[in-house]
Amino acid sequence: MKNLLLVCLMLLLFTNVGRTQDKVDLEQSKLLLHLEVGSNIAVSSASVNLEAHLGSSTSGKIHWYGRAGFGGVAVFYGPVGSGGLGALTMLTGKDKHHFEMSGGVFMGNDTGAGMVDGFFAIPLLDLGYRFQKPGKGFVFRAKAGILGVGIALGYAF
Repeated sequence: MKNLLLVCLMLLLFTNVGRTQDKVDLEQSKLLLHLEVGSNIAVSSASVNLEAHLGSSTSGKIHWYGRAGFGGVAVFYGPVGSGGLGALTMLTGKDKHHFEMSGGVFMGNDTGAGMVDGFFAIPLLDLGYRFQKPGKGFVFRAKAGILGVGIALGYAF
């Protein structure tokens, strides 16, 4: 009887440990660092970005990230220069395959190679796919938007 009670207690303990581990694995990472490149007929861009998890829905299926980055953009017959970007990203899904939508602005200073000198601002609107396992690890993004079709590789912390 004593052995049966001990076995039942151990099974109960291991069941709770398993549930706790599942909950931790379903959480999205808090920070993401990625390098992104993109191009279309009129625009080419490259940037290094840092995303921070801002929050998620009660169901855990929608996550919000704030994004800041630094990079360069070349617009044919327009601005060519470096600058920074700020955006808000919505990520859907609970597992490793996600749909994402991002909107913001890229602001920079023309280096003089284009036809317009000085400050410029280009709106950002991207739709895409993200491979990101819950927790830490490798991240792959593919997107299409105003700055063209692009990919990004990064790491989630």
